[in-house]
Amino acid sequence: MRDSDGTLIVARPPLTGGTAATERIARMRGKPCLVIHPDAAAAVALVMSWLEDHGIAVLNVAGPRQSSGDDPYGAADRLLRDLLDGR
Repeated sequence: MRDSDGTLIVARPPLTGGTAATERIARMRGKPCLVIHPDAAAAVALVMSWLEDHGIAVLNVAGPRQSSGDDPYGAADRLLRDLLDGR
């Protein structure tokens, strides 16, 4: 997080544990932070707009650990692949 231009948190609410701490620390450091539900309609468009609005070149991506259930890794993977593919 320290060396990034901003943090994207891919998570279903509510944020807990380390994921909530990541959001809190990013905001305390004055870094742009976006929390996005991976299944949100237009998630890719929202993230792309946020990246452009804040001039983010180095992105920190965070979210809950896989053991938290609901397959957070798979959800984040799909969203990031769609972002990289420009969908």
